[in-house]
Amino acid sequence: VFDGEVEDYCLFLEGASNTEDDKINDVNSISVYPNPVSSLISFKTNSDHLETDIVIINALGMVVKRISNHNMQRPLDVEDLESGFYFLNFEKENKLLSSVKIIKQR
Repeated sequence: VFDGEVEDYCLFLEGASNTEDDKINDVNSISVYPNPVSSLISFKTNSDHLETDIVIINALGMVVKRISNHNMQRPLDVEDLESGFYFLNFEKENKLLSSVKIIKQR
């Protein structure tokens, strides 16, 4: 028997897609480090897409930052983000390559 309260939450990711036609296959997976991050985040990918668009989404589903044509060989400065959970959506030509959850700490 569960005596606590239960709340349901929905998270809508703007621009995200979950159809196989819109998502580029797993060969384009992207990992990020360090995670948690305080200032600079780096990327490791086995993709040929060296430049991607990055959309940063907070835990409430709000887009807080968009970066166009980011070179994946260079770190991304996230120092200006508040502490918390974020999703990094990596996109190319309006197609979702990958989505990664990060923890931003001070």
